[in-house]
Amino acid sequence: MSLPLEVLQAEVLGLPTADRAKLLDSLIGSLDADAEIEAAWDALAARFIAEFDRLMGIVRKQPNIGAPPQEWQAWYGHAEFSLHGDLSP
Repeated sequence: MSLPLEVLQAEVLGLPTADRAKLLDSLIGSLDADAEIEAAWDALAARFIAEFDRLMGIVRKQPNIGAPPQEWQAWYGHAEFSLHGDLSP
């Protein structure tokens, strides 16, 4: 015989934090998607991370990354430009 949800919830909320965490982990695990779908998401995430790392390697090798174009420097009236500095023309 199962307990009404409200009674079960009150019982669970009365448990120590560590026990509630274990129960939560178990409940979430019971809701997890098919292992094949999860593996596909993991593979996709790994591909995105690898591509990001590859592109960041290229960006880091480029000179003056983050420097504004010369036209911007002239417009702001100084050679040094900082996004955190004075941006008024």
